[in-house]
Order: sequence, then C-alpha cells, then structure tokens
Amino acid sequence: MPRGDTPAEAAAAIRAPRRRALATATLALAATALSLLAAEPIARARGFRPWTPDPVLAEVEPGGSLYVGDPILGYALRPGAFQVTLAGGLRFHATHDALGHRISRPAAAQDAAATQGEIWIFGDSFSYGWSVSDEESYPWLLQTAFPRHRVLNFAVGGYGTLQALLQLEAELATRPRPGAVVLAHNFFHDSRNTFSRLRRREVVPWNRLGPIRHPLARLGPAGRLALGSAPVVYAELPLMRRSALANLAATAWDLLDDRGLRGPEVTRALLARFVAAAQSRGAPVVFVTLEASPANPPILHTAASLGARAADISLDLRIRANTNLPHDGHPSALAHRRYAKRLAPLLRAALREAGR
Repeated sequence: MPRGDTPAEAAAAIRAPRRRALATATLALAATALSLLAAEPIARARGFRPWTPDPVLAEVEPGGSLYVGDPILGYALRPGAFQVTLAGGLRFHATHDALGHRISRPAAAQDAAATQGEIWIFGDSFSYGWSVSDEESYPWLLQTAFPRHRVLNFAVGGYGTLQALLQLEAELATRPRPGAVVLAHNFFHDSRNTFSRLRRREVVPWNRLGPIRHPLARLGPAGRLALGSAPVVYAELPLMRRSALANLAATAWDLLDDRGLRGPEVTRALLARFVAAAQSRGAPVVFVTLEASPANPPILHTAASLGARAADISLDLRIRANTNLPHDGHPSALAHRRYAKRLAPLLRAALREAGR
C-alpha cells in the first residue's frame, strides 16, 4: 500500500487501471461491431449475399431418390426405373440396372452378350445424363454406334476422378477386361477429389441419405497419393446464412482450403493410377474433357503423356442450345449427340489398336 493511502484509496487505485482497460476493450469491440455493420451494406452493394444452400430440388418417382448410400463411393445409383421432374417443370426418365448402372440400351436387351468386349464409361452427371432421358444420353448413342460391344455407363452425378478410380479397380478385379475404357473429365473434379470445404458446401444441402462418408484423396509431403474418407458435413461460419459479410469470409476460407489441398496435382496423380490400372489389364484408355475450360489443355497433356488417347470434345455451356436452360444447366440432348459424334472415332481407333 502506498505511503499515506488508506486501504480504500489503495483498492481504488488498483481498480482504476482495470476499469480503463475494460473501457478500452469495450470501445474497441464497439468500433469493430460498427465497422462490421457498415461493411455489411457495402458487401451487399457489391453483389455479395448471405449463403442460401442449393438443395437441387427434384421430384423423383418412385421412392423420392435416385441414390443409396455406399461404404466405398459415398453413394451410388438405386436400381429401378424413375421419372424425374425438376423445379422448372422439365421431366426426364432414368433407368438403373440391378448393379446400379444407368442403362445404355433397352432394358429387355441389357443381358445381351457382347461379342467384341465391353466399353466402360466413367464420369459425372454429364456422362450419367442428368436432365436427359435414357435414350438421349451419349452412352446410349454410343451403344447404338457400337452394337457388337456392350456399353456400361458407370457415371454418377457428383462423382470425380477418385470415384472413377475406385470403380475401375473394383471392376477390373471381378470382370473380364474391357475392350476400352472412357474417362470423361470436367475441371471441377479437382475439389471433388479432395472433398474440400468448397465441395462439402455444395454436397451437404443435397444429401438426403443421412450420415454417409465421402471418399477423398490427399498428397503427402513426398507427393505420395493417399486415399481416405470423411463424413459429409460442412462447418458453417456463424451468421453466414444471414450476413453477406460472414458468407464472404466463409467463401474466402473455403477457397483457401481448396487451394491448399492442391486439387489439380491430386487429380493428375489419380489419373496416373487410373490409366496404369487399365493398361495393366491391356485396356486402352480414352480420356476426354466435356465442358470448355482453360483448365482442359494441361490435364489433356498429362493424360496423353500417360499413354491415354486424350481429346477435347468439350462444348461451351454458355451457348443455350447446349444446355437445358432455363430448367437446368446440364448438357442438353443436342449436346449429348455432339459428344457421341466426337467420341465415336476416338473409340474406334482405340478398339482397333487393341484388336477389339
């Protein structure tokens, strides 16, 4: 206690700095809050909005869903014949065989024997044929062009290179080698392969299957590819559904996370393993890109360097006729006809080289 001060005066002297510190902190918090409040209308004026999850509304009859959970792939196609009605009123029919493949020929002919080997197609919703009916999808059109080969469509909406690899390795272990393998690629597979926050943000609102795990791939410090899985969850930032500023911060975090996971490098490593697996069984690989993008040439170069027959058969989806807009932005029936026309000669050359 300072000399001459009473106990009460000494206690007051001790409390005074604490009060000043508390007042300073309160003022700093208030200033921060006011700054954030001022920044919110600025963010909105620049076009940013709170996060509104996209549930991809579609009515599926019967059963309400095209999918079932899968312990390896995360989810897979549910066998059956379905009518799908999108929110804008567009309707299409989709048929999945007993093994969970979208059919590429009339259901009555699904068991017809292939006389010259099978053609396996791996890909995402573009190759599955989301928003077009069975007979309008390019795998169906290829089946018509290659009647002596059985076309198997392994594509599923939302899949990336990783799921294609997992499917291929499982099929090669249980089926005779195919005549040719097609891997259809899109630039957005990078975030799917790493299952980054950016991808989780998209997938979580779509999930109607309950708790499931999604496969993911990572590159270790030495560049070694490692495969794993993670639950389909997305950690939202507080208020991001109400505040444009919070959503902007979440988006920045998601983009940094996505970039840090080195998606393009992961995709190239997965592609190398995919091509090697097919070639080890003597099956030629045709690698194609489907949506026009500046990211296509580098991955096509990688595929060619690995020994795949690589080609850009992509379409510009900004052209309305190539999509089903205003109902859906996926490739239209016209686009699928164009894909089939561009892919057919590549397949013929690959099959000819393999003697199939």
